[in-house]
Amino acid sequence: MANVRVLEGGLCSSVQDFGRVGFLRYGIPTCGVMDEFSASVANLLVGNARDQALLEMLYTGARLEFLEPMYIAIGGADLKPQLNEVAIFNWESYEVRPGDVLSFGGLRAGVCAYLAFSGVLEVPQVHGSKATFMRGQMGGFEGRKLQKGDMLHIQVRPESKKRRLSKHGRPAYHPHATLHVILGPQEHYFSSQTINSFLQTPYRLSRGDRMGIFLEGSVLEWQEKSEMISEPLVLGSVQVLPNGQPLVLMADRQTMGGYPKIATLIKESVIALAQLRPQSSVRFVACSIEEAQKKYCAFYENLAHIAASL
Repeated sequence: MANVRVLEGGLCSSVQDFGRVGFLRYGIPTCGVMDEFSASVANLLVGNARDQALLEMLYTGARLEFLEPMYIAIGGADLKPQLNEVAIFNWESYEVRPGDVLSFGGLRAGVCAYLAFSGVLEVPQVHGSKATFMRGQMGGFEGRKLQKGDMLHIQVRPESKKRRLSKHGRPAYHPHATLHVILGPQEHYFSSQTINSFLQTPYRLSRGDRMGIFLEGSVLEWQEKSEMISEPLVLGSVQVLPNGQPLVLMADRQTMGGYPKIATLIKESVIALAQLRPQSSVRFVACSIEEAQKKYCAFYENLAHIAASL
């Protein structure tokens, strides 16, 4: 029986997990959460495995009524959450009871917020994942974002522990960010002067969605004018479009592309970019593969430490 009623869906609220792996060859994107850190911590706060399906809410939150007792937690963007019109806070768990209503007052910081429930969010797995691919109408809740009148079923797991992430472990969201990248794989398409310009001048977020984020700034001219043969794309690829502007590929990116890629963002930089609003500014900093690997390991070591502390 459904135990969460959607009173308002918000701008873009969807079921996500860590995405589907192994289907790029069939043209099926990975999808999944935009901010793995916030989604992981939200799940850990209610006693779930960190990769469990939950709700991702962009810019505005959903309005939900609970029909059964459970625990919830919110991570990521601060959308001014309220429980029965009383302010609650991100990064800690709350018990809800039948008739309680969760709502959101507006965007205070960040972009992507994650709502976890103490239990299993019951939607069908499609190719091994519950992630929503909205353009393909696949996965999640009927392959789409939530809307008024939808009913969610949580297979509630008994939970009685209040959990809170320590303040020093909580990310801060600013209107600017420094993004670490590994140059390539097509840096040879660009002169050293162009690469220096890419690394030394700021770019502004123009627009974007779960598929990709467009940036505006110094024009990056192609040194080689020949067209590339399309090749597989990865999360955080920085394609340079024919107009010389960068496009960073995100969770719902296409599986293949033929524009040259000047750089690839590391995981933490993908997350930082996902939480930036339009008109925010970014600067790129090159790092070696060895440095990127160290940061990658540190990211998961931090999550393991948080899991142990909760």
